[in-house]
Amino acid sequence: MNIKSVKQHNKINSILVISESFEESNKIRNILKYKNYDIYFFEVISEDCQVLKNEKFDLIIIDLNSEKTSSLNLFKNIRDNINIDTQLLVISSKHDNEVSYLELGASEVITKPLIAEEFIFKIQNCFCDTKNKLEYSNISL
Repeated sequence: MNIKSVKQHNKINSILVISESFEESNKIRNILKYKNYDIYFFEVISEDCQVLKNEKFDLIIIDLNSEKTSSLNLFKNIRDNINIDTQLLVISSKHDNEVSYLELGASEVITKPLIAEEFIFKIQNCFCDTKNKLEYSNISL
């Protein structure tokens, strides 16, 4: 598995960034570098995402501006090969597919160009969703 790690001190949550662009990965790294997340980067080479089945991340950020592959098919393959509790945040270059990504299981969708404050808010929102799901799952009626 060719996942590049950027270890941060005092890890809070683990984030995997899947991107087809080194340039976009660097933009994401620069936005998140002061937020104390444990960040990993995975360059998408094909639609074969089974390598993700054995890994556990709190959030997967998927940067899909693909002309190489069908973005929706790539998203489905990633979603089908991860832990069901993992939150998914999609970065899209078009507004067209936002509803489709949400219907297919994305927790959040953000459209390029990335605005740092909005991006960080959406990430924090994904982590709040995870915490709330855990809290609600412990409530018995």
